[in-house]
Amino acid sequence: MLQKACQSHCRLTFVIENSAPSAIDTLKLDLAVFDREGTIQRRMVVEMGPVHAMKTIVRTFNVETDCGQVGSILLNEVTSCAPGEPATCLDRLTLSSRSSTIRFFKWSVSAERSGLGP
Repeated sequence: MLQKACQSHCRLTFVIENSAPSAIDTLKLDLAVFDREGTIQRRMVVEMGPVHAMKTIVRTFNVETDCGQVGSILLNEVTSCAPGEPATCLDRLTLSSRSSTIRFFKWSVSAERSGLGP
């Protein structure tokens, strides 16, 4: 995940890599954008698919906030995934951020226990 300021918006760019031998028809993600103090600034559902088999794609979304105020982005849940079930797709996702100032993560029991929330 990368960021770029664009007037009063923050442009979030996601790189999605499908290394599987089958395509992903739909992948809708429920994302929560937190500020540096841990307050939710925006919540949105975004479509990351389709992603062909063995392909990497880029998706870009604008968020109505200053990029400097974004502290973390939580992948709250997968709302739709085909083929497959949302919970299975969530478990298969590996997240990372190329921005040193924004953490991109999904909730887990181990993250909560270690205090790694937003």
